[in-house]
Amino acid sequence: MPYHKERNEENKFEVVNTANKIYKYTIKLCVKLPKRYTFLVSQKIANTAYEVMENARSANSIFPSNIHESQMRKDYWSIARAKLQVLSTSINYFADEPDILTYKDEVSGKVKRVTKNELNQLADVIAEEQTLLTNIMKSDKERFANLT
Repeated sequence: MPYHKERNEENKFEVVNTANKIYKYTIKLCVKLPKRYTFLVSQKIANTAYEVMENARSANSIFPSNIHESQMRKDYWSIARAKLQVLSTSINYFADEPDILTYKDEVSGKVKRVTKNELNQLADVIAEEQTLLTNIMKSDKERFANLT
């Protein structure tokens, strides 16, 4: 399905929008990390952020009409929340090791870094998504309680 910017911006479902933000912020952070961390850290973190977004979108695409579909939706929300916790822990490692976040570019000679502000911004969005996921799971439990 081709990408339509207008259509994407119309999506008002905050839990999906926030998952998209997390992925975008994570990619920006990973690109700024030293290249030596690409395979050790960056790819794994980017993939985890992608999985959060992917599972949130998958859950949102299911409109339950029976118990099975309701359980599938719940499973996607649960996986998104679990992956979000993994991502949060990974980001905390960076906050604990500030030396990892700064390096000197060999080509330009400039010092590059991921700032504490960028980490905090991502952490705030992760916390917001955690709350949204918890709330939507509670809401779904009530909404779909009477399915057969």
